[in-house]
Amino acid sequence: MTWRSLREEGAESLQPLGRSLEEIAAKLGVGAPKRTGAVLTSWDDVVGPTIGRHARPVTLTDEALVVVVDSPPWATEMRISGRQLLEALERETGMPMPRRLVVQLEPPVHASGDKGGKSDKGGRV
Repeated sequence: MTWRSLREEGAESLQPLGRSLEEIAAKLGVGAPKRTGAVLTSWDDVVGPTIGRHARPVTLTDEALVVVVDSPPWATEMRISGRQLLEALERETGMPMPRRLVVQLEPPVHASGDKGGKSDKGGRV
């Protein structure tokens, strides 16, 4: 394959990578990469080390921030403090946050390292 300069074909369609990522994120219906990065990097500062050990953000869209927690008590805690958490993230990042927090319980990890509660024989643990 011969190398060709981009100037030869379609150079006018080139755009900054950040803009391309924003367009792709919009088409996929996911949050803006810059905003997602801001949430991930400021998470522990906003929630503190205790909550940070038990809850982590996994998805950010314009509609909701999805957080996974490791136990039912932490799910309850996150649901109760959801509005305050989103407001704190907005203050910390300087970016608009969705108005809805979705909390999901992470499946337990068993001694075998499997998730989901089934043994190797297909029965319940």
